[in-house]
Amino acid sequence: MFLKRLELYGFKTFSQKTEIDFTRGFLAVVGPNGSGKSNLTDAIRFCLGEHSVKAMRATKLEELVFAGSPTRKGAPYAEVTAIFDNSDSVLPLDLAEVAITRRLDASGDSKFFINRTACRLRDIHEMLMGSGVGPGSFSVLGGKEVDMVLSTDPKERRNMLEETAGVNRYKFRKREASRRLEKTAANLTRLYDILRELELQLEESEKQLERYRKYREAQVELKALELELAIQEWSRLQQSIEELRAKLAKAKAQVAELEELSEQARHALEAASLEKRRRDSERERLLAGCAELREKTSVTRANLDSLVKRRNELEHSALNAEARLASADQRMQDCEREFEAVLAALPEAAAELAASKEKLQQARLDREQLPLQGHSPHAQLRQRLAALEKEQHQGLGRRETLRARQEADDERILELIEKRETARKELMEAADESEMDSELVEQLQEAGTLTAQVEAEKKQLEQQLLEVQQQHRELERQRRPLVSKLAELEALLDDGSGLPPAVRAVLQWKDPGMMGLLGQLVKVPNGLEQAFEAALGGHVNDVITRDRRVASNLIDRLKQERIGRVTFWPLDLERMPPPPPQLPDRRGVVGLALELLGYPREIESVLGEMLGRTVIMEDMPTALQLYDRCRGRRPHLVTRQGEYLNPSGALTGGAARQNQSGLLSRRRLLDEARQQLQKQEIELQRCRDREERLLAERTQADQTLQAAREAFRALKGELADLEADGKRRNQDRERLQRGLDKAEEETKMLQQRSQAADLELDELEETLAKLSVKKAELEGQLTQFQEEEARLQTLREELQGRL
Repeated sequence: MFLKRLELYGFKTFSQKTEIDFTRGFLAVVGPNGSGKSNLTDAIRFCLGEHSVKAMRATKLEELVFAGSPTRKGAPYAEVTAIFDNSDSVLPLDLAEVAITRRLDASGDSKFFINRTACRLRDIHEMLMGSGVGPGSFSVLGGKEVDMVLSTDPKERRNMLEETAGVNRYKFRKREASRRLEKTAANLTRLYDILRELELQLEESEKQLERYRKYREAQVELKALELELAIQEWSRLQQSIEELRAKLAKAKAQVAELEELSEQARHALEAASLEKRRRDSERERLLAGCAELREKTSVTRANLDSLVKRRNELEHSALNAEARLASADQRMQDCEREFEAVLAALPEAAAELAASKEKLQQARLDREQLPLQGHSPHAQLRQRLAALEKEQHQGLGRRETLRARQEADDERILELIEKRETARKELMEAADESEMDSELVEQLQEAGTLTAQVEAEKKQLEQQLLEVQQQHRELERQRRPLVSKLAELEALLDDGSGLPPAVRAVLQWKDPGMMGLLGQLVKVPNGLEQAFEAALGGHVNDVITRDRRVASNLIDRLKQERIGRVTFWPLDLERMPPPPPQLPDRRGVVGLALELLGYPREIESVLGEMLGRTVIMEDMPTALQLYDRCRGRRPHLVTRQGEYLNPSGALTGGAARQNQSGLLSRRRLLDEARQQLQKQEIELQRCRDREERLLAERTQADQTLQAAREAFRALKGELADLEADGKRRNQDRERLQRGLDKAEEETKMLQQRSQAADLELDELEETLAKLSVKKAELEGQLTQFQEEEARLQTLREELQGRL
């Protein structure tokens, strides 16, 4: 084995990673002072676990880390790795090369590695022992250490040689083996002590084991009963679950059926609503057609009246024309007769012809000055009169049309007002129904709130019931060890376990003159059992008898059966009560033993003999102080922990064995167990009562919830029906509102048209009055012109006749 390579980083002057290879044989490192030659030996020592900082020429480990220079940055840590050639297996590792690494942080903490695996410094020392480079060897020596080796004493030189020869490894193993042997011997001693202690407790442990076996049998039987009870409960719950599942399936089927019926009713309602809307639109269209027909009928009626009047006027004109024609025929006949007369008078006329030519010329001039037929004022008046009559007839027709339309509008207005009132009534009824719907919604919300409250109360009751059941199970779980502990303690007291065999035998005889053990007759305050057990000592197992005869008989029987010895206290013997102890003060005093103890009045004299001068103290220091303050006859002093100070000054104390208790402690434990069990029984009974009350309340809540859910479902069904009716009513209300708005608009339009018609009628009446006046004037002028025309016609005819 030899050092093969050395790797350095951050160690002293090696700021950068540096690797130095070593070969077999002699190797010298030369250089000027301060070049770092000694740092190599320090690095090897550092890597091999050198503790002495002084040996590495430093004052503290942090100085071994390169701190930096003006041109180079300091290193975060110092690390040195020494790689050894282990081809000859000197080191106890199956490797050809072994790398030992030590890393030093800037904080001074070191970490060690073997082949880059973290390890302890102890592991490195154990590995290097016997190799010649282990701790205490002189494989690495400084310049001054050579003289020290040469001048050292023979003992240290021997250690060096042993380390070099590899003897220290075996010495270290020997020391380790000796240390382990010593530790094993101590453990064996301890085991012997434990074995002796266990042998002393073996008899009591066997009894406890027997009781434990009985307890385990009872536990097994209890678990079997609980399992059977749980199975019965599980069967009942399964049956309830099946019933609830059947009810749930039935309820789901009913819900599905009701939903299907509701869907069918909704479709039917929608179809009926569509049919009603179609019929309403058809009715509105027919009403609009009727109104249009009424208006056309009124116009036609007015035109018909105008035509009738025109026909009457034409008939009247025809009659007048016929009359004038008859008059013209008559005149024609007269003219013919006159013509005949003229022919008769022609000769006379020839004479007058010449004279008449001049008159004719004059007449022609006069005739030319007369207006032409058709261009006379009479014809113009007739034309104006005809136009005026036509205009009058048109005005009358328009007036009749307006009156007819106004009557129709009035009827329509009345119809619209009636329809509007009907719509308003229906809207009011719909509003009332909406209020009823709102009341139903409020009732549904109240029912939902009530259902939610009942469900919340039920959940709360179930949670409380679950908590009570858990509490019940917890109390049962706590009760079982109490029952077992109570049975164990009662068994201990009944069979006399822990009592001397002679006392146990006397108690089994059950002599009527025997009152019992002293420890069974007294009642010790809580916390003072150890004190009274120390004060009474072996008297706890003394037997109290009613007289000396019973005590003598029992002693004779003990002698005959060779059972043992027992101390008896006959009550018929006279005993002088000892004077009470005289205490200088009561500092640290709990009380006098007789004043603290509870006991029957019959055994007061016996207890006076035993505890008449016993004082219970808080602790031993206060007892010692009271002992020093007392003068004369000192009392017996006993502390709470059972330490005893005799009047002679003898001290008794120490620690009792574990799980070892006297009769008084067992009685206290028995009383405490009984009290705890009684409390548990009371708590269990309260828990059972509360569980029964919660079950009753849950049943009541289930009934209430069922009723509330049924009421909620009923209200929900009614609300669904009402919602369908509400949708229909909303549609009807919207339709009515639209119809009402349309009626309002139509009424306003009709009223405006009626007002316009009234204005137009007034204008027509005024125009017709003016036309009547103008017609009268024209008719007067026509009459005058007719008369003038008749005169002119006569004159024309005369002139024509003359011609």
